[in-house]
Amino acid sequence: THAALATLPPAAQTQEIRASKEGVEALTGRPPISFAYPYGSCSDETAGLVRDEEFASACTTRPGVVAQDSDTFLLPRMKVGDGLRLTLRSPE
Repeated sequence: THAALATLPPAAQTQEIRASKEGVEALTGRPPISFAYPYGSCSDETAGLVRDEEFASACTTRPGVVAQDSDTFLLPRMKVGDGLRLTLRSPE
């Protein structure tokens, strides 16, 4: 239903997360491994519930780049649009 998860009680959050996972699996024949929080709505509790549903990671809408110590269930995003210049460097 694309509900703002952090505004829901834990049981309702779990139901939304699980239904989303089952829907993707029904369409693709494979369980999804990553989750995106609807509207970026998440809390530490929400992240724990997504982890409990056996996802490998989850993306927020918080701006930023992923660092080596980033929580894999609270991954930031970088907006890609006109004028963005990004130079990738290999680790030293």
